[in-house]
Amino acid sequence: MSQKSNESLVGRDIKSSDRAVLEFLYPDHRLTVPEISSRYHVLRQHIQATINLLVKKRLVEPFENSRYKRSPLHALSRKGRALFEKVLVDDQKIIESVFDGISKDDLATTRRVLDSMLARLT
Repeated sequence: MSQKSNESLVGRDIKSSDRAVLEFLYPDHRLTVPEISSRYHVLRQHIQATINLLVKKRLVEPFENSRYKRSPLHALSRKGRALFEKVLVDDQKIIESVFDGISKDDLATTRRVLDSMLARLT
């Protein structure tokens, strides 16, 4: 599914790393680069480079941070939110196509098994 989702980004002029940062900020989060880096365990330099590109594309807006002058808050712009919502619609279509023809009972069983496995891992 990840490959299909990445393929759908090509026409939207964003990469999977851009998509991830948009998702971190969706729908109305305001975060600093260090906060994103810490919460999602990604190198700060990588997040900074991605944020810079998204600001340049006007998908993300910086805002003054009263707590830390040197580290602005970032949030989705209207354009960024609209784009990410289109990405979510594309993702939903991909999910529906992947699970087309699988019964609800089979999906429920799969969900229970995966939840059980995840619980054992965490």
